[in-house]
Amino acid sequence: MAEQKQNNPAQSGPARSNPVEYVTVEIYDQLYHLSGQDPEHIRELAAVVDAKMRAVAAHGRTADSLRVAVLAALNLADEVSQATSADLQLGHARANSLRMLLDEVLEEQGPSHSSEQKPLAGGHGRDQGNKGTSRQAG
Repeated sequence: MAEQKQNNPAQSGPARSNPVEYVTVEIYDQLYHLSGQDPEHIRELAAVVDAKMRAVAAHGRTADSLRVAVLAALNLADEVSQATSADLQLGHARANSLRMLLDEVLEEQGPSHSSEQKPLAGGHGRDQGNKGTSRQAG
């Protein structure tokens, strides 16, 4: 997303499959002319930013729009950080669950299959040594 610039066909290069469209949004009583491939998404993002800035301004003591914008950005960054952390924790829990299920399946198959398994990263494997390989006496 970038601020609107004049569209010069000589600079545009080859035709794009997703043309850039321009949209005007209002954030904290200021108009912004933005470009992007999905104007509706840009409007939604602008509405989120506007709402966050108004919430910060309602709870703060400052009328300075720059300070309000910075505090709103910090709040949004914190929300993204928490969501990312939650996604990682969910991913780790899912991986642990799948590893336990795999262990159960391998145990049900018995020792005849376990000797063919290679160790997994982190030492969670079923390697039973060198069974099935030939050794030459030295």
